Amino acid sequence: MGVSPAYGEMNKDKYGLSPVYGFNYVEMGKTMFKKTLLFFTALCAFSANANVIITGTRVIYPAGQKNVIVKLENNDDSAALVQAWIDNGNPNADPKYTKTPFVITPPVARVEAKSGQSLRITFTGGEPLPDDRESLFYFNLLDIPPKPDAEFLAKHGSFYANCHSFTFEVVLSPCETLDGFF
Repeated sequence: MGVSPAYGEMNKDKYGLSPVYGFNYVEMGKTMFKKTLLFFTALCAFSANANVIITGTRVIYPAGQKNVIVKLENNDDSAALVQAWIDNGNPNADPKYTKTPFVITPPVARVEAKSGQSLRITFTGGEPLPDDRESLFYFNLLDIPPKPDAEFLAKHGSFYANCHSFTFEVVLSPCETLDGFF
């Protein structure tokens, strides 16, 4: 019979290390590295805030109603420019070439500081839509911040404009009992 190996020799892991009291130090090190990486990634997370806010989360458009009003509010100290359009859900489509049975007025608007703006969505008709179910479209809003003043540009030389884009559902409902903005 041969000599049996010592306890530590027969229980080595794939890295050739002997576990002490059931701990695998290599796996513990990997786990600790992942937790540390996650912690520092969370510290580097940035938040974005938009100047223009839309009231509600979706637009319900009853089929018999002439138009629906969407209210915008600018909480910033400077004015903002907004562009609004409705599309079929293709994020790569150019707003100029989208074909939907709605028109938004005004499509481009200046929202003054600490004030609001109303956008009117009007159903124009066009190709017939189903009467037995709701039709889904998407309301898009692009918030364009103002250009900084000359003093800021002289001091910093350049600037980065961070535009915010929002997308909300527009549900064209054949039921005339629902109304408005939810």
